[in-house]
Amino acid sequence: MLAEVVELRAKNKQLEQALVSRAVSQHRNVKLRDVAAALVTTTKGQELPEAIRREWPRALRRLHALERR
Repeated sequence: MLAEVVELRAKNKQLEQALVSRAVSQHRNVKLRDVAAALVTTTKGQELPEAIRREWPRALRRLHALERR
């Protein structure tokens, strides 16, 4: 029983983090695949699109807040 609780808590934390990491896409109505493509282009020296650049710090703050729980 205790092992099941621990496993469920770990899965819950993973799901919360996944939801927060999608926040950049959700708040700007940008498809997750477009966010991923934009991140890949940064490896080629290009900048992130403005909408993603503006939302990214907020999404990271939400993710870090969840990690501190």
